Amino acid sequence: MTGKFPAVAIVSRGARCAASKKLDGQRVLAAEAPLLPLKNCTMPEQCACSYLKFPDRRKGDEDRRFGAFSHRALYYGGPEKRGTGGRRKDD
Repeated sequence: MTGKFPAVAIVSRGARCAASKKLDGQRVLAAEAPLLPLKNCTMPEQCACSYLKFPDRRKGDEDRRFGAFSHRALYYGGPEKRGTGGRRKDD
């Protein structure tokens, strides 16, 4: 898997136990994925669960910022001090 944070989701090709239904649609880091059959599985002999691999834990193009601004910019209420010119007087 490529990517910095590879993830997996647990899917099933057959009947599912309550433990796998609780994890439906959730991605977890591949390094932290639970072993199969799941610890609380009620039908371990008939388990049809497997891992579905993803390159990242986030779904789609989820952006962790609010709009085009970072978290810090949202909380700063002071005046904008950045200028458009360079450091030199003739910029």
